[in-house]
Amino acid sequence: MERMSNNQLHTSLPKLQFFLMLFFSALLFPSTSRKAQVSDFNTWIQKNRITNELVFPRFQKTIVPFSIDENTNRKKLQEGQKEKNSIKISTSAQALGLHLLMKNQPQHALPYFSQALEAAVKSKDVKTEIEIFAKIGLAYRLLNQNEKALDYFKDAHQKNKSITSRETDDYILSQLAQVSFELNDLKSAEEYYSRVSKSFATQKKNTFAAISLNSLGELQLRNNDYNKSMESFKSALTHVASNENTLNGIIHRNLGLVFFKKGKFEMALEQFNKSLTFDNQLLVHQLTKDACMQLFTIFSYQNNFEKADAFHEKYIAIKESLAKRSKDKLSDFENKWQAREKELVIDLLKKQHHISTPSVGEQQLELSQLITKTDLELNQKDEALEETTAKVEQLTKENVIQQRDMARQELQLAKQKNFKNLLMGLSIAALAFLAFLYNRYLFKKKSNLKLQASNTELENTLKQLRETQDQLLQSEKMASLGLLTAGIAHEIQNPLNFVVNFSEGTLDVVSELLEAKTEQEKTELAKELNESLKKIHHHGKRAERIVKSMLQHSREGSGEKELVEINQLLYESVNLAYHGVRATHKDFQCAIIERFESTIPPFYVIPQDVSRVFLNIANNAFYALREKTVANPAFKSELTIATSIQDQQVEIRIKDNGIGIPKEKVDKIFQPFFTTKPSGQGTGLGLSMSYDIITKSHQGKIEIQSSLNEYTEFIIQLPLTTH
Repeated sequence: MERMSNNQLHTSLPKLQFFLMLFFSALLFPSTSRKAQVSDFNTWIQKNRITNELVFPRFQKTIVPFSIDENTNRKKLQEGQKEKNSIKISTSAQALGLHLLMKNQPQHALPYFSQALEAAVKSKDVKTEIEIFAKIGLAYRLLNQNEKALDYFKDAHQKNKSITSRETDDYILSQLAQVSFELNDLKSAEEYYSRVSKSFATQKKNTFAAISLNSLGELQLRNNDYNKSMESFKSALTHVASNENTLNGIIHRNLGLVFFKKGKFEMALEQFNKSLTFDNQLLVHQLTKDACMQLFTIFSYQNNFEKADAFHEKYIAIKESLAKRSKDKLSDFENKWQAREKELVIDLLKKQHHISTPSVGEQQLELSQLITKTDLELNQKDEALEETTAKVEQLTKENVIQQRDMARQELQLAKQKNFKNLLMGLSIAALAFLAFLYNRYLFKKKSNLKLQASNTELENTLKQLRETQDQLLQSEKMASLGLLTAGIAHEIQNPLNFVVNFSEGTLDVVSELLEAKTEQEKTELAKELNESLKKIHHHGKRAERIVKSMLQHSREGSGEKELVEINQLLYESVNLAYHGVRATHKDFQCAIIERFESTIPPFYVIPQDVSRVFLNIANNAFYALREKTVANPAFKSELTIATSIQDQQVEIRIKDNGIGIPKEKVDKIFQPFFTTKPSGQGTGLGLSMSYDIITKSHQGKIEIQSSLNEYTEFIIQLPLTTH
């Protein structure tokens, strides 16, 4: 069982919902309370009709009612170990593992599952072995270690061939499909989806068959295999019951997505409307709105303005309805569901269809559509104005010519009458010109109001973007510290084990002391008791120091500057980072060389922020050293931390002899979202945040010097402000 060793585990956020593991345990776990647990689960199912969560969880995050008596199972486990009863050990260890899964502690559940598996192997209980393999695979999924999860699910599937439990095999196949999909093995995922959907269809489990076919169609749609995905969605509709509103709505929505990507927007609109008759999803309203805008654009280019106007009116009506709906408060479940479904649809629409232009963000699309509409109206109005102006000018010209001819003919009749007629003509022309100016003013005013509304919407969009960026930076500030805290929890276990072991030994010594008959024997036992208590006290203080250090570095603080001993702060931060990496990689060793200037007085900094800077730099250094150690096991890692005073500036240097940074990337290292780590291992915000803390919050400087495969050194300068 080497691959499920605790030393190889690390803490991560689970992607599966808690209720799935509880469903599986209620389905497979052989305990005395199994009937009550299944009853609780069935009651919950009757209240929640989103049945597709049973096979491919994506929407619901409600925890299923499920009771496990932890204390009773611990006692049974101890009894089974004393009695060497493999069945009792397997049953109680599985129950304890499931209890820890409920508490979102899969890394602690794995040792119990390992113990249960060992007992099941001894008792030659193949069915229980299959169940435990599947539970271990589920635990690794919660730990986001999908490669290990895939191995265990494959083992469970292989062993189940000798048992031929179809219900268990269907569950395992569905998990293999999900894990293969998350590992981007789309070919295997498609094969597993196809097998499990056929199995459900054969057993007349129509709802599950529809769910499987829908997931198969989504995978094919992701690969732009429109014909196969359409066949899968249509086949799913033949199995789904009419009262399964949510599932019907999702399948019709997915069919609409197929037509949308193929550029058949009217057929897509028809499917979106069918989806809304089953389930009034906000996301489908948004897709309907986008389809209307596409049809408006197409018919406008075709000069079919009747249809274009009709779809434009629908677009405006849906947009206003969505704006009003967005102000209403949704439940926590609805918010999570809508967000998850929105991510799925955006992912399915990432690749452009064969007649579409490259996609843009939703808000940018709406804004560009609004501006396009405004521009079209302005162009139409400008053309109308130019036409009116030409008519007015032509009318004025003809009128002047007419007046001139009349003046020539009537010149001899009366000069006063001619002057009066000329004045009347000029007055008419002036009135016409004024009317033209007034109309043009009204047109321009209306256009400016629309442009102003567009600018306001753009400003709101930019404001939301800035807020999102600020939240992302704040999340990055705590990300590395959260990982360290989770890792150092393992470090605490070491002194606690000493405390427990010496406590048990002390109890034995006390028992012997009470039974001692001679004074010499009592004296020796008392000395041994004294030594044990000293060791308990020593390791207890050690655990206390680790916890105190973790609390000191994890607290948010007031954000105000405080007098700080910089040597102590640097020492604690670097050692905290080293404990964190050692908790994850036990074989990693690094010599930390300290060169502190002892004459540096306490000075004012924001301790929590500066500590995070040291943590970020130290974490990056240990990462570089560990990468170099993996490539060359004989390499000796070194990290040098030094402080000094330079012209009323405190200079801090952190230098490692790791893999270094390429010269062309050194100048980009403090840019937001830039990282030299492989994809998925870094956000690129840690050093950007550190740069802002040093330069903006403390008016200091931070520089980097590096040579590829030789070293990397960060040089920080902080003002020595002691008052």
